[in-house]
This record gives sequence, C-alpha cells and structure tokens, in this order.
Amino acid sequence: MNVTLTWQLVAAVIVAVLSQAQRFQPVATGQILEALHVRQGSTVCEIGAGEGELTLSIAAAVGPNGRVYASELGVARLDALRKRVATNQAIVVVESAETRTNFRDDSCDAIVLKDVYHHLSDPASIDTSMFRALKIHGRVVVVDFTPPGNEAPTPAQRGIDGMHGVLPATVERELTAAGFEKTSTAAPPDRRWFVVVMSKPGPDLSPPAGERKSIEAQSLAFEIQTLPRQSEHPRGLDEVAVRHRQRALDRRALDVLDRG
Repeated sequence: MNVTLTWQLVAAVIVAVLSQAQRFQPVATGQILEALHVRQGSTVCEIGAGEGELTLSIAAAVGPNGRVYASELGVARLDALRKRVATNQAIVVVESAETRTNFRDDSCDAIVLKDVYHHLSDPASIDTSMFRALKIHGRVVVVDFTPPGNEAPTPAQRGIDGMHGVLPATVERELTAAGFEKTSTAAPPDRRWFVVVMSKPGPDLSPPAGERKSIEAQSLAFEIQTLPRQSEHPRGLDEVAVRHRQRALDRRALDVLDRG
C-alpha cells in the first residue's frame, strides 16, 4: 500500500469519526434558553430535570425575580435533585406523575423537556397536563433525539434499544392533538438531536403599541441595571445564561429603537 493511499484512508476515517461525533452532538444550553424565550422574572417549568444541570442554567437566566419548577419521578431522583439545587431560592422541586405534570394551571411561561419526551409512557395525558399548566402564548420546548432506525410503534417502546428516541414529526403531531400550535422545529439532517417549539394559542391581550413600547422600555432599563457584571457574578451563576440574557437585552433594545 503506497503512502498516498494510506493517507487517503486515514483522512476518510477522520472525516467519518468527526461526522459521527457531530451527529451525536447534543443541543447547546444557550440554544434551549433562546427557544424558551427566557427573560428575567419568567416562570419556567422543567419536566424530568434529572441532575438539575439545565435547571440551574434556567434559574440564572430568569434571575432573582423568576421561578423554576423542576419535576422528577421517584424518591431517589427527587432527593438527588433537591440536594443539587438546595442553595438556589428560585428553584422549586415538584414530584411529577406518569400522567400529569403536577404544575399549577396557567402557571408556566414556558415548559421544557430535555431528552425526556421519548420516555413518556402516556404522552397524550402529559401533553394535556402541560397545556393546562402553560399560560396563553407560552411555549413548550422539546429537546430530544431521533431513533437509530425505525420509530417504535407505541410510546412505551420508545426507550428500547434499536428504537430509542422519537421523531420530531411525532412530537409535533402529539402536541398539536393536545391543542398546541407549532412555532418552529430545528432538526438538522446530519444530527440526531432536534428542538421542537410549540405554543399555547389564545387571544392577543397585549396593550396598544405606544403603551407597549413604554412598558418594554421601562422593563428593558430595569433588566440592564440588574444584569450582573462579570466581576459581580455570584458563585455558581451560569455564565452561559448571563450571556444569553445580555444578547436578549441587546436585541430588545434594537427592537425598541427600530419601532421608535
């Protein structure tokens, strides 16, 4: 085998490895926060919070005036989650159930499920429960991954090897059946992970344009004043969430100016 052919094979292997790594690259926390439209003072509800990694990032993004309700199943998981978030006063741990979220009706500005939806044994019941818990125009963000082959024929089989995962089209269809409307879906063909964003429809209750601009300007000024500087970050504050808040404020400032 000549040297040129050897290097061609090596290059092909490297490309294949990098391509496979990209395919299995999970969705970044910043992208999830963007999809949720998190802002200071928001109430975000997380189903299946696991070890609380995303929970803490959301808590940093909503700020001291916000609230994060993080749910889990089982005593062991609940205890572990409570220990992980015990020092954060913005986080409330909730014991969920197989068929309901146990979040209060009309209490959530946004709901997120990360790598959880495909584990739902009764998605229709949970989707209905989420619809009740979400405020009008609130968002449901589902972050999940597609199965390696064919999708499981029933929800209870979506966690089985060989069928592990769920298709974004299935998530959209099931949430639509519960009353949600599609906002967006990001499902790159070269990656297994995807993001489906749905919203709860309802009447537009926003104030007139002039009054809305005044409210937004006041809110924007307050949030800029309360955004921590890098030197003022308390221990444990998620820098990704802080950067997300700063970018969101920058975009809102430009939007307010453009509509001036």
